[in-house]
Amino acid sequence: MTDISVNKKVIVEPLANKFVPYRPIFEPYNEAAHTCLQKIIDNLAGIPISAVSKAKYQLAIGSFLAAAQSANTSDDGVITWPQHKSNWGHYSIGHQIITKVRKKLEEADFIWLVEGSGKRIFEERDKDSTERAEFVDMPSMYHIDEQLEYLDGFSDSEWIETSRPPIMVAKYEEDWQRHWRKANGIGSPKCNVTTLKAMGKPYSNAVVQINALQRLWRQHPLQLPVYEDRTARYSCSVTRTFHRGKLDAGGRMYGSWTMLNQRNDKARLRCSIDGEYVAHIDIAASQPTLFSSLLGIRINCGDKWTDAYKSVLTQIPYFYDKETDDTRRNKVKSIIMEMIGTGNCLKEMPSEANDYSWDAEQGEWLKYQEAVLAVFPALYKLHRATGMDGAGFLSFHESEMLIKTIENLAAQGIAAYPMHDCILIAGSKRNIGVEVFQATVKDYILTHCRDNNRDGDIDLTVPLTVELRGREKEYVGGYYS
Repeated sequence: MTDISVNKKVIVEPLANKFVPYRPIFEPYNEAAHTCLQKIIDNLAGIPISAVSKAKYQLAIGSFLAAAQSANTSDDGVITWPQHKSNWGHYSIGHQIITKVRKKLEEADFIWLVEGSGKRIFEERDKDSTERAEFVDMPSMYHIDEQLEYLDGFSDSEWIETSRPPIMVAKYEEDWQRHWRKANGIGSPKCNVTTLKAMGKPYSNAVVQINALQRLWRQHPLQLPVYEDRTARYSCSVTRTFHRGKLDAGGRMYGSWTMLNQRNDKARLRCSIDGEYVAHIDIAASQPTLFSSLLGIRINCGDKWTDAYKSVLTQIPYFYDKETDDTRRNKVKSIIMEMIGTGNCLKEMPSEANDYSWDAEQGEWLKYQEAVLAVFPALYKLHRATGMDGAGFLSFHESEMLIKTIENLAAQGIAAYPMHDCILIAGSKRNIGVEVFQATVKDYILTHCRDNNRDGDIDLTVPLTVELRGREKEYVGGYYS
């Protein structure tokens, strides 16, 4: 009997930490990368010479070299390279060129398929069974031939991400579908390009907007943290991802820097723009602050403050003698994130994924919840079914504020990169960044309240935190006018 879990374990798990996905998004950044790319093109037969086709093949082949260089940093590193055309519909060069390049690389012995990968394996069952057969799709994985290491420029090549799909839209899912998918570790299904184009002008406008940002960033690319024994990598590309099958839900922007480990490693603070380490400018208690303000409802923490979560803590007793204020603040944040993430402000208990211990006998969770709602009464308006939650209403407006902030800074010749509710900006420009960020958010909220006839016109200068590598975090106060 074929045991699919055993097959997957034998083939996939030994290489699980050595996967490098192939994505056609990289271009050469330095002279060594240009040299390396031309050398491998010279070794592949049948590469077109027309300008348009050649550029597409260069993107496809250069992206292979970038992936191979990353995989080469570990012993037995492999590239995952899906073969089905549906994997490539959102990219700029399409599945036919990607498939041709893969085959040419195989023919030239630069790569070869990992045995047992790239197959759908079914679990054996009785021939008379009417139950659906269980199966697993083994990812197509490729070993890299060592001849690449001797290619001129390979070890010293620097690559830049330029060509992420600008817009993705996750399909609408019922709650049960989303819960099942997450429980099985499956990514959210995305609308295909045909569906996106059928959205008409709103979709094309969204693409134009992201492409305009990427043209600015290309002049001031973000250098990612440089790790030992690796060359520098750069990025000037994002994907803006919407939710629920529409273009006014979600909309956060994702690039390679958004995946960096900030909690333990502070990796984003080791990114740089134009040779300067970045400053990380963040709206303090951003999600409940922005949600409240967009609905025209004030926060109950006075007219001036730096950290609204402290107003929550003043109403909550200590449940554990040795619990630090940082831990208590993080508990406040965790309960707010659960409220906004689920669209339910009256959750009776924490989720299994919650990182903290809660004293059930003393009703700790519910007492925190009560204090949170006293400071942020707007959270009573959360309702997932109508889109009033984190993945819908809030993240859409949050991302719109960031785009406008980045555009306003660009008008002054300053590059800034998005990080959900934060911006990354060259350290020496951080004071201008603070000024423009606060002014842009203030204007956006006030305009939104007036345009949507909210009960109150919220004239708010949001509190910010500013982090810079090697320095203490700075706090910039917020206030109502």
